[in-house]
Amino acid sequence: MTSVAFPTLGTGLLLKYPKAVVAACMLEETLTFSTANPGSSVKDVQFVVYSKDLECEREFSTKLQMLKGCSVPRTRRRRSGITGVSLTTVTASLVEAKVGNLSVRIQQGDITKENVDIIVNTSDNKFNFGGLGDYIVQQGGQSIKDECMKSTNVKGGNVIVTDAGTLSFKKIFHLILPQLSDFQQAVQHCLETAEKCSFTSIAFPAIGTGNANVSASASAKALMDGILDFSRNAKPTHMCVVYVTVYDQRHVSTYMDELRSRGSYGLPTTGTPASEKRKKKLESIVGLSIVTDSGGVLELKCQNVSIFVKEGDITKSATDLMVNTVNVDFDFGGPGAYLVKVGGNSIADELKKNKSGNVGDVFVTGAGKLKFKKIYHLVITPVDQIHAAVEKCLAMAEKFKCKSIAFPAIGTGNAGLNETECAKQLADGILHFIQKSSPKHLKSVRIDVFEKRLVPTFQDELRRKTGIAAPLLRVPTFGGTLGRRHSVMNRSLSAASQRVVLDVFGAKPDVLRVSRAVSESIKRQSKKEIINEKSIKKLSQPDQEAIKAFEIRMGLSIDIDTKHGTITVEGFEKDVMKAVVDIMKVVHKTLEEATEMDKGKEMQRTVQWYWTYQDKTREAFSTVLNYTTEKAYQAKSSTVTYEEEGEHFSLDFKTLLETNLTTGEETRVSRKSKDLSLPSYWMPQPLEKGTPKPVHVVKLVPSGQQFNKVANRFHESFDQASETRKTIVAIHQIQNPDLYRQYKTYMDKLRRESKKYGPNERQLFHGTSEAVCELINHKGFNRSYSGSNVGAIWGNGAYFARDSMYSAQPGYSKSDGKGEQRMYLAKVLLGEYTQGAKGLITPPAKDPSNPLDTYDSVVDDTSNPGIFVIFHDAPAYPEYLITFK
Repeated sequence: MTSVAFPTLGTGLLLKYPKAVVAACMLEETLTFSTANPGSSVKDVQFVVYSKDLECEREFSTKLQMLKGCSVPRTRRRRSGITGVSLTTVTASLVEAKVGNLSVRIQQGDITKENVDIIVNTSDNKFNFGGLGDYIVQQGGQSIKDECMKSTNVKGGNVIVTDAGTLSFKKIFHLILPQLSDFQQAVQHCLETAEKCSFTSIAFPAIGTGNANVSASASAKALMDGILDFSRNAKPTHMCVVYVTVYDQRHVSTYMDELRSRGSYGLPTTGTPASEKRKKKLESIVGLSIVTDSGGVLELKCQNVSIFVKEGDITKSATDLMVNTVNVDFDFGGPGAYLVKVGGNSIADELKKNKSGNVGDVFVTGAGKLKFKKIYHLVITPVDQIHAAVEKCLAMAEKFKCKSIAFPAIGTGNAGLNETECAKQLADGILHFIQKSSPKHLKSVRIDVFEKRLVPTFQDELRRKTGIAAPLLRVPTFGGTLGRRHSVMNRSLSAASQRVVLDVFGAKPDVLRVSRAVSESIKRQSKKEIINEKSIKKLSQPDQEAIKAFEIRMGLSIDIDTKHGTITVEGFEKDVMKAVVDIMKVVHKTLEEATEMDKGKEMQRTVQWYWTYQDKTREAFSTVLNYTTEKAYQAKSSTVTYEEEGEHFSLDFKTLLETNLTTGEETRVSRKSKDLSLPSYWMPQPLEKGTPKPVHVVKLVPSGQQFNKVANRFHESFDQASETRKTIVAIHQIQNPDLYRQYKTYMDKLRRESKKYGPNERQLFHGTSEAVCELINHKGFNRSYSGSNVGAIWGNGAYFARDSMYSAQPGYSKSDGKGEQRMYLAKVLLGEYTQGAKGLITPPAKDPSNPLDTYDSVVDDTSNPGIFVIFHDAPAYPEYLITFK
């Protein structure tokens, strides 16, 4: 026998095993068999997936790609591809790449359902829209086509911009299709138009493949060429995300293959370690991890926000806010009626003062007798818009500085929406808001599911986002009275939580006696073991998935609690003991790797080794390889050998050349020592005639973590005062090593001299003019200006404000010719401060009899200071320069 075909075992209606776990088990066992039996006659193993089971197809495809090296490619050596195109996600249903600052996503779907600013429609010069355009008009209204037909700009390649009717987009771009040879320029023109209008996201269809009869391969090539040329030549500052949404399932792979062929998994020129890139590709949602998954409660962590999913009565949640759903006429339905019953009629009375609402609106009322600060009443939306409504609720909670919020299973009650899709939309809305907004105040989001049968649906959706399959629960069930048994339907519904169903028939006394005997027999042979190890808290997601796979292989129940560092194993004694041994191997391996990783991270703080390529770019050694290499270097070894991605290498420390011991290929390496006195997040200081430049001004990437952190601090005082936010044009990070070391030296001085107050470091604002910025970047805040903009009413020093709104006043942040203003967000060491006064040239003495013992700074009001004045240059560092208007 030379070939064998398997179905996807256990993934059907009867057993409902998690498809990710089944895929992992089947593929790993096949690989194990192949390795152990190299002479086997079996040469062809096929896994047959039911054509409509897209989830199963995705899981098998993803796991197979991982084993083949497609999803986790050799990141160390660049593949041939377009420079600057770095693939970040490759699955059966999605290909995503980073092209400069642009994210490009290829996926199958309905373009009218995308969450973007702009969608692109195509038309001929007589406004024959074709199937896609007619569908857009059907969804958004005739006004779209009517507005388009008013235009006389119908030359091929031109873009006509219209409103989106009842659709949620900001605009629709109608591209007049040119000849195929001009498709690339037409795509580029769409993107340039969007960039000029400051839009951040756009979705293209499979242009030309409808009435124009262009082949999918030619369309895909033109689209990719246009997107790449736009990224390379325009260097966009607004446009961030480009979707290619292909409706026809038959054509999706053509567009995915085209993008895959352009990209490499090597890193762009930022020097991110290969291990970090690999991690980002594998995680479904970056930064999302499971904390606890036991006792019916799923707790996850995303950034600094905890997410809980459990069965429960939402009216009893210990949160600041709860969300209730109503229809446009404010009919509450069953859950809403219960809310009014326990909370009082005042809730409904207050809501109905608004008369009626629109789909997606959120109305705020008091909580009546309940303990919430407020209740948000969400006018229920179609299922595909739930994510946006959820984000709206979360944004309101963050704006009003609420710490916690509870959602019900939105859409699963009277609205009668698809339960699985509701769970997906709710999870997407929560996670997208957290990743996009990095909330400062909101710390806890709860999903309280009232119906017990729906809990697994909502929990499984969030488990999938982490890449870990849902656990199987083992709950033995026995029959009861004469002739009573589980029906096939009940059996399939409960199969996800049962390994075996035993039906017992007979007279009632006999049934009870047999049931007790079987239960006692199982109990005698069963065992429960709890593994308690600190290293369990550090288990990676792949390790947790490998441990959970023992459930199916050995017929056990396994609960992993990474929060408390325990793994609970239950089942037949001999299986439990064997599983514990296997689990301990995984745990100890994790401990060893964690120890090596900790040592490596500590080493990386001071030294980093790099590969240097012919194009002058460089790539950092992984944490562990960096540690191994540096240990050998410090031991004064002449060479070090190591295995990296399945190949063996030797590094000669004298020549600094690495040799591939199989191919003989040589790669130059370099070693760089790090200065721990400078912030770890700074970029390398550029060289000028072989010497580091004294000042390096780094423009932060819009929507990046650092950018968002500074922007949130800048907007804070405007939001608190309910004032319109200023528009941030750019944020620059100021890297001046000499000035920063001076600042740190002063911090050490305050720490020594003031045990009670210490350095008292704050982030404060300083308004300025464009003409002074370069001087501040090089020399710091010169106190000789003596608060000239405010009349030096609190002393002759350098002035800083707690609130950006104060420093944004034109008298402080002076406008340039383009209407743009500038302000620094500075690190300031205040130490112990006192009341300021006009004419002070130094802080006053704490005790008149000891004039040398002075305060460190002065303020406008000691009980609630908003203005701070320092009298030395060293206590302030100009960390970020914000340009705004």
